[in-house]
Amino acid sequence: MMWRAYIREHPRFGSWYTRVEREPSWTLRAAVTAAVLVVVVPLVLLILAALMVGGIVFLFASVLARLKAIWSRSDHKSALRRDGRENVRVVQR
Repeated sequence: MMWRAYIREHPRFGSWYTRVEREPSWTLRAAVTAAVLVVVVPLVLLILAALMVGGIVFLFASVLARLKAIWSRSDHKSALRRDGRENVRVVQR
């Protein structure tokens, strides 16, 4: 690979590359795992929190809609509007 040769010969990054290359592979895996956990865990928690808030808002809105429907049925004008029409003039023939 060309990039490895470039990095090995680079004056600034060459020593770091050889240092990382000498380390056991489990340290690299542990570092990558830690980095992924630092990024993924908060992201998953934020997504779960957003889903919970969205579900609560949806539940609250549906309960309010049902209560509004119940209250509008018990209204004294509901006997006149049983078919659901509003602002409609009905001509009796």
